[in-house]
Amino acid sequence: MSICDAQHISPTNNEQPGSYADRLGAAYTQTVSQSFKKDNGQFFTPQVIARFMGSLVSTNKTQIDIFDPGCGTAILTCALVENLVEKNPNIETINLVAY
Repeated sequence: MSICDAQHISPTNNEQPGSYADRLGAAYTQTVSQSFKKDNGQFFTPQVIARFMGSLVSTNKTQIDIFDPGCGTAILTCALVENLVEKNPNIETINLVAY
């Protein structure tokens, strides 16, 4: 798979954002070498770890602000948001800034 092919990956029907982010990361890592990722400080968190980390956070707020300064494919952010929404159905707004 080339990086151009990876750019055309779409979510499947009813796919959670975290699963989609995991597929994007896997597709991308097939297009670049290990040394390229190392030289550029690229690390791809496994989905099981992302879900665990996301599960460590809880809040009863209705508005949440999230800043992710190194989001990559956003798997950690997705896991966090999925967990927060599952634990707190009263969330009305999530403001996300991701780089």
